[in-house]
Amino acid sequence: MNFYPDKIFSFQDLPEITKADFLVQFDGDFEFTTEGYYFKLKLISYEKLAEELDEVFGPNLIDAVEDDYIVELANNILQNGLQNPPIGSEGIHRTLAHFYLKKDMLRFKIFASRAPT
Repeated sequence: MNFYPDKIFSFQDLPEITKADFLVQFDGDFEFTTEGYYFKLKLISYEKLAEELDEVFGPNLIDAVEDDYIVELANNILQNGLQNPPIGSEGIHRTLAHFYLKKDMLRFKIFASRAPT
């Protein structure tokens, strides 16, 4: 699948793994429906990733980034590119890996009701 900034997807157009990442955020909400949601790929700067991760990890950020799994994931992203951009609150490991690489990252932003422009 081609991923580039500002591309808009309906739920049906999302990769299967991204659909699962989105749905897990609504686990237990029996009233939830995917109808009316749209998703826009946004390029998140390395600086913004650093701010977000600092809020989550604080002084433990370096330890989190140096975790063996994160380093392995970063190497995989370096070799193969980002195969599944994160969506919503999912994707902390991918975010840490991009921070480790000092790279910007694509992330799906969620819009409800109508397609974003």
